[in-house]
Amino acid sequence: RIYLDGQYKGRTERNANVILDNITDGFHDLMVTLDGYQDWNQRIQVRPNQRLQLNINMDRIVKTGSIVIRSNVDNARIYLDGQYKGQTERNKNILLENIPEGYHDIRITLDGYIEWSQSIQLRPNQRVQLNVNLERALRTGNLEVISNVDNAMVYLDDIYYGRTAGNRRIIINDIEEGSYKL
Repeated sequence: RIYLDGQYKGRTERNANVILDNITDGFHDLMVTLDGYQDWNQRIQVRPNQRLQLNINMDRIVKTGSIVIRSNVDNARIYLDGQYKGQTERNKNILLENIPEGYHDIRITLDGYIEWSQSIQLRPNQRVQLNVNLERALRTGNLEVISNVDNAMVYLDDIYYGRTAGNRRIIINDIEEGSYKL
């Protein structure tokens, strides 16, 4: 919408010229408005027999919200749309402000824990609360038992896995990280 000295004069079209005729000589206030954009204002001077051409670029109004992250662990890394934003503090809110409206991906990582991620839609002036409960990642390994004697019985925490023999190995797979009795 185009206004000259506060009076409505018409509408603009993208990449098209708009001509305002019969404007009196002198200074005038020109304003162009569009929902979702910042108003464009300029004081112009019109001279006799002059054609004044203006190129108007309007700036979109960026509407924002915030995200609050609360985690059960310290020092987990926070990523918003792939960009590092800081670290968590155990049972404390971490505030991410002035996040543009729209869809966003949040990812929380910490060595030894399963990565947490979520996609959210953030609306203008909205505050999204995320409660992040990181779980320890189970680390596993394999145990290979080789003995210099035959017929030795192999137990791991009182669970029988077999007997040694000659050059035969006993392999115990997928043992969770920790201490065991062999």
